[in-house]
Amino acid sequence: MFKLKTKILFGKGCLSKLDAIEGKKAVIFSSNSMEKYGFLDEVLEHIKMPYALIKNIKPEPDEKNIENYVKILDKENADIIIAIGGGSVIDTAKASLYHYKNAKLIAIPSTSGSGSEVTGASVLKNEYGIKYSIVADYLIPEYAFLDARLPEKMNSRLAANTGMDALTHAIEAYVSKFASPFSDAFAIMSAKKIFHNLYDSVKGNSSAREIMHYASCMAGIAILNARVGLCHAMSHKLGMSGLSHGLLNAILIDYVIEYNMKDEYARKRYDEIANELHLKNDELIEAIRELKKKIGIKKLEDYIREEEFNNMLEFISKEAALDNLMKFNPVKASKEEIKEIYEKAYYG
Repeated sequence: MFKLKTKILFGKGCLSKLDAIEGKKAVIFSSNSMEKYGFLDEVLEHIKMPYALIKNIKPEPDEKNIENYVKILDKENADIIIAIGGGSVIDTAKASLYHYKNAKLIAIPSTSGSGSEVTGASVLKNEYGIKYSIVADYLIPEYAFLDARLPEKMNSRLAANTGMDALTHAIEAYVSKFASPFSDAFAIMSAKKIFHNLYDSVKGNSSAREIMHYASCMAGIAILNARVGLCHAMSHKLGMSGLSHGLLNAILIDYVIEYNMKDEYARKRYDEIANELHLKNDELIEAIRELKKKIGIKKLEDYIREEEFNNMLEFISKEAALDNLMKFNPVKASKEEIKEIYEKAYYG
């Protein structure tokens, strides 16, 4: 089965089409940056219904805040939720909808990485800083507005991290056990677009930013149907370090590919990605590492103190091995194997 519930509007200025959304009452989740750059005001100008605002949504959503947002939705009796901001804002709105249930979600992403504007998953942090997913079909947004003016405001570091997140989505969806010819089409196209435009996007090129925005959404469609695997299982657990999800995927992806290559199916799939990128079969890992170097992604040891890393290593390795995402990965990794991948990513 292949599904795509979300109606996608794209192009610079497409926020003006928000006036077509019908509802009795909206609750709007927004990041501070969307207010700062005037995009929140545009949303308020174009919607044709009463609304309540929830501003100052923090990056990397925490489950303890969700209860308060659900109370606001109940109080406002909202039938429309609009989330404008990065993946964290959209995931916060989704987690609130998960408990509230009685609204349609409109997603307006400002970054180009999470693909959350088309998926039914929300990623949250628990009290230990470990990330986990909640998944339901009713969390899939009804509409996604891909206005390419929004990601132009990202700084270079955010463009790099979110872009590598999207590339990881494309790669993991393509090698997933649940991949299909339909998800493959989105995964391969997004991987090609990202691979050839990420560097220019990080440098601030407007055209590359627009291509990345659409490619990120295409990668989101791929993972909606094929899901993700070991890299995400590991990055979710290593999230207790406080590093961003996109950065952790960027750090880990080539080491995960290296591990998965021992599987014949996975190697064949990675070779197909390499061929689409006009690389030789054995050049994919090195090409990704070269891209990471060009956009400023460093080794794990540059972001986490060795003592802190070693203190969490056993715990996160065990938790990653138990992650539900492992069933989509082409290889079933043990705790000890995952620990070894973490150590390679740290020590080289």
